[in-house]
Amino acid sequence: MTQISGEFVEPWADGPLGRSVPQRLAKEEWARQWPLVAVAALATGTSTASFISLSTLLPAILAENGWTRVQAMSAALIFSISALLLSPFLGRLVDRVGIRRVAVPGAAIFALCQCAIGFSGHSIESWWGSWVVASVGMQLIGPAVWAAAIAPRFVKSRGLALGLTMAGAGLSPLLVPVVSTMVSEAIHWRYFYFLLSGFGLLVLLPLLYATLPREGQAERRSVEQLPSKAGASLGEALASSLYWRLLLAILLVSATIGFLLLTMPYVLADKGYSAMAAATIASIYGPAQIISRIGGGYLLDRVRGDLLAAFIFLLPMVACLLLLKADTGPWLMLAPAFAGFAAGVEVDVMAYLISRYFGLRQYGAIYGILFGVFSISLGTAPLIGAMLRQAYGSYEPALWIASVALLASSAIMCTLGRYRY
Repeated sequence: MTQISGEFVEPWADGPLGRSVPQRLAKEEWARQWPLVAVAALATGTSTASFISLSTLLPAILAENGWTRVQAMSAALIFSISALLLSPFLGRLVDRVGIRRVAVPGAAIFALCQCAIGFSGHSIESWWGSWVVASVGMQLIGPAVWAAAIAPRFVKSRGLALGLTMAGAGLSPLLVPVVSTMVSEAIHWRYFYFLLSGFGLLVLLPLLYATLPREGQAERRSVEQLPSKAGASLGEALASSLYWRLLLAILLVSATIGFLLLTMPYVLADKGYSAMAAATIASIYGPAQIISRIGGGYLLDRVRGDLLAAFIFLLPMVACLLLLKADTGPWLMLAPAFAGFAAGVEVDVMAYLISRYFGLRQYGAIYGILFGVFSISLGTAPLIGAMLRQAYGSYEPALWIASVALLASSAIMCTLGRYRY
């Protein structure tokens, strides 16, 4: 508690005295929790690397195995189904036992599971099976785990903390397209997954072991008893139309983001760009995502998140129109930038608005379901895009459908109303 003129003010207070010291309270939060945010960002980025690698390694995989684009891209759907099934459970597990007991063994499992992709055989069943195994490891250190750990530990700067955590996922679109292409051209595409496994085992695991707090029962009880842990139960959230409107808006925009993220290099290839040139242009998505996640997190602590999202969700619509109409490099470079800006704010908004509309009482479970739906649409959309490309010989129908979906998502965000917690 903070003492002001003889009165004690809780850090989570919303009254006049509580609002008079937000800067000091935010500094206290960061002084205690910045190592957790740092390793959370690194783990979040690592968890999505295999998924992002599909945007550049797919041609080499198809050439070696003779599969169709739709068959190979089904890996993205497997990843998304694993998130849908595991995220609610993992979020609730973090609420109950703490982040250390989930993330440290999770990093070891992640590292071992990535080897399954590298060792996959030439049958499509082997490819699908390897992604089932690998996807479990990805979810154990994924965004749902870290959001459940970060949100209860920050009050005055929760938006920025979540933004910095999710900014780690922007490292993958920045680095993976170029690194995976270099590894594939220099050695073989399979070695990228061996490299990722080694990073998880030799870098990420020791960092998590050394950094994550050892939460005793007393500390967990103190977190659970904070007034900020008030909120709706999972059943109450699922019975609310507000939750389903938020879910629908996130589903539509995440489907578009997933489509653009994994297929943009192939859209550029259809325009005549080489594999490396397409990967380089598409990698602009990464820094744009990092900037928007940090900036979006900062803004979420200061402006209405629903209205911020309504505006930002229109940016990937501009990206779709650029991919449809533009042919020159400078204009096409704006497409991954706009898509990255929206992708960054989207994940921040999803994590933050759950805490403001439904509180933190069962945050991990409520957010986990929303993140699972986000992931399933993220992975399904590239598969649908590949099917449309196969049927029509062009990505144009998918780009027009995505534009309409983004308009609908923006409109839905405008209906959510003011915060409840």
